Amino acid sequence: MDNLFITLTAREIHPDIWIVTRASKSENVRRLYRSGADKVISPEASGAEDIYFASMEPTIMKITDMHGVGDIRKESEIILNHGCTLENIEYHLPEFKEPLARKIGVSDISQLNRFLSGLEREKSRKKSLESIYESVSGIHSHWISGPNKESLKKVAEELEKEGLLLGVNLNEDEIKELARKHGRMVEVVLKPEMRITEMHDITDIKEEAEIILKHGCTLEDIEYYLPGFQEPLKRKVGLSDVQEMERFLKRLDEDSKRMESLERLYTLSGGGIHSHTISGPDTQSLANVESDLKSRGYLLGVNLTREEIVKKISEFGRVTELLLRHKASDIDDKRIIINMGGRILDSKHYLPGLREVVTRKLYLKNKDDLKNCEEEYKKPDAKRSLETLSQISRQVHSHTVSARDVQTIMKIVQELTKSGMLLGVDLPEEEIWNIVESEKIEQFCIQ
Repeated sequence: MDNLFITLTAREIHPDIWIVTRASKSENVRRLYRSGADKVISPEASGAEDIYFASMEPTIMKITDMHGVGDIRKESEIILNHGCTLENIEYHLPEFKEPLARKIGVSDISQLNRFLSGLEREKSRKKSLESIYESVSGIHSHWISGPNKESLKKVAEELEKEGLLLGVNLNEDEIKELARKHGRMVEVVLKPEMRITEMHDITDIKEEAEIILKHGCTLEDIEYYLPGFQEPLKRKVGLSDVQEMERFLKRLDEDSKRMESLERLYTLSGGGIHSHTISGPDTQSLANVESDLKSRGYLLGVNLTREEIVKKISEFGRVTELLLRHKASDIDDKRIIINMGGRILDSKHYLPGLREVVTRKLYLKNKDDLKNCEEEYKKPDAKRSLETLSQISRQVHSHTVSARDVQTIMKIVQELTKSGMLLGVDLPEEEIWNIVESEKIEQFCIQ
């Protein structure tokens, strides 16, 4: 009874204090709460629960699934067909620290049929359930019990085969991470959104936009990832109408400089890697957009973190910087790059001592551009300037090169290595200066 008097006294002295107390007997738990305790711990009761769950662990399992109301029967039948019981359901709402849990206790098909029949009869009830599933993007968990571990294992395998399972025995942090990756809601009170990261050329803009718009969604913005910048370059778009898209593409076709600027931006951004925030009328529309973009080969991921995007750029990015050495009059390096399907965005010359970089925009994308460049170099003033710049930088310079795929980049690198002109690929700045300022430049080799 000491704890009871201590609780009463503490509450009287300090009405706002948080009180946690211990109850040795179960009948004292309610009395302690009435006396003003905020939390009552009963070691005996807690210990009994721990023993129960420990003994049940081999035949109980927590599954986390993702599906809509329409797949409730499929999921439940898989569980019941293996002699298991669907004990509860937990909804993982983004606003709540803890999931919303409801006991179910479905162990035979007749219970399932009654529940689903009731949903069809009571449309308002079905609509409420659909709203809950919408709010959690279909992500929820179940505790299921079974006759043995083998039955539970078969349930998990079949759910995974059907594309419903996200994980087994996940903790709350792991479930939240899955909700971040697969979820389509920023907040329940906002319209559904998702952030997609893609890779495609400027020529694919129309098809990408058509996929998004045909499902009633809006392309809210675009983010480009430029080398050397910590944060992406973001621009609002707000595209929700097909005619608006047609007008944009028409203006792009009519303005060659604008087209070239946008094309250069796409190329610099990991060779076409960029992100969009997409909003839609519901999560199913967003899921349809995701599916279509994935089938076209555009989609790299959904709701990726900055670190994950950087990793994607390193895996799929098609822009590289090649450090080269040759005479100013020699354009064989450019010829190799263009003939093998690459594009040359710029040329950088390094001034030793001052450690200054002189960058010239080139944007050579085909043989005609290369021919024009060659003619330009033959002009006396241009020739004299280039030869001087080449001598100061000890014939070392670099090109930012893009290509349609990583394989093309690799072939260009191999060919330039054979030619003996290549000094390095994507080298750190300090290493470039070490090469330029070295007296015996020949000692540097390429891996």
